[in-house]
Amino acid sequence: MASEVLNLEETRDQARIKLDTYHRQLRKAFNKKVRERHFQEGDLVLKVVTQATKEKGAGKLATSWEGPYIIHKVGINGAYYLITAEGVILPKPQNVSNLKAFYQ
Repeated sequence: MASEVLNLEETRDQARIKLDTYHRQLRKAFNKKVRERHFQEGDLVLKVVTQATKEKGAGKLATSWEGPYIIHKVGINGAYYLITAEGVILPKPQNVSNLKAFYQ
């Protein structure tokens, strides 16, 4: 009985080691592909068109991005305040995941 318990503990330890190794490899492979995006004040960006901001009746061929907008202020944790070309400041900050660089 005691040997079975020891064997079970040893098997659990081996499984934990293999799982930790697998997670480490998975994290390394994922982080290799991730590219951080940073914008500075004055950069031109496009903002993603969400389902809530999409025009009513717009089909799947509608534009996915709107803009260009100008970065007005850099917030914290990837938040950016935008301003239109006409000078109107958007009231809510946009996350960096909803923005992409605009090239002229």
